[in-house]
Amino acid sequence: MPEDALLSQELRHMIHAAADRLNEKLKIPLYLYYTAEMTVDEIASALRIPPGTVKSRLFQARKAMKKILEVESQ
Repeated sequence: MPEDALLSQELRHMIHAAADRLNEKLKIPLYLYYTAEMTVDEIASALRIPPGTVKSRLFQARKAMKKILEVESQ
């Protein structure tokens, strides 16, 4: 269905725009996890931070994105 493809494309654009608004400390782990499909341990090693910090930043990034997307969808 063309409508589904358009909605999917629009949603993807909204998600990317929301992620771009995050600060680097949150954006980088988010992209590595979802785009590069790296594990928490791989991200921790690459960024030279503890795995718990990666998990915390992913949580904060998801929470911030949820807030951004909720505001923009109103």
